[in-house]
Amino acid sequence: MADAEPAVSGRADDPDDGDAVGRRVRRLKGRVAIVTGSDSGIGKAIAEALALEGAHVAVTYHSDEQGASDTVRQVEAAGCRALLQKLDVRDEASVAELFGSAEHRLGLPSILVNNAGMGFQSRWRR
Repeated sequence: MADAEPAVSGRADDPDDGDAVGRRVRRLKGRVAIVTGSDSGIGKAIAEALALEGAHVAVTYHSDEQGASDTVRQVEAAGCRALLQKLDVRDEASVAELFGSAEHRLGLPSILVNNAGMGFQSRWRR
């Protein structure tokens, strides 16, 4: 008779595991992430992936509020909470306000994805 497989906590196929969504184990359940520039592109994809893993996400944007709102809907569809906040990464007060709002609304952030870029117009492009 073969030995039974030992129980492993957090396996995706464990029906009693409250951290599993479908076959995905939510390894970041309850953690709080801030993703700058999460209104589109890579930042949006990262925010959505973090939510699928169980993290609550502070979604930030500089000018594309509609894109950021879409990211918030995706985070919430994954069963997580989201914070939508306009952010200017060049402004220290704006960054401090983001961290304060994230902690107040979502909990203490433990994940930071610094994705936002600062654009500038080169004199060569004028």
